[in-house]
Amino acid sequence: MTTRTLLKRLEKVEEVLKAHSIYSQDCICFPEKEQPFFCSPFEEPVAASVKCPLHGNRFKRLPHIYVSAWRREKEPARRQRLSPQYRKAWEASFPTEVACRSGSRDNRG
Repeated sequence: MTTRTLLKRLEKVEEVLKAHSIYSQDCICFPEKEQPFFCSPFEEPVAASVKCPLHGNRFKRLPHIYVSAWRREKEPARRQRLSPQYRKAWEASFPTEVACRSGSRDNRG
């Protein structure tokens, strides 16, 4: 089997796995259909600075829109209802133990 054939087969397998939302254990990307929601304009650059060891950039960057206080308060509960891959990607950007120690968990949304 040639290298070119092997690479094509690997690409096809990756496409199938991506379609079925199966991620590698090392992948910390946000799922394509669950892009991150940031409550503050300061969160996006922090999350973007963390790169996936397998894929590099972990999400598509979008302009920030204003998020009201009531929405920021409900965001942690919403995140818990999202996929395990989303929560893993969020935790890679904003580790719970660091946020709880600094006391900023409630301020982030």
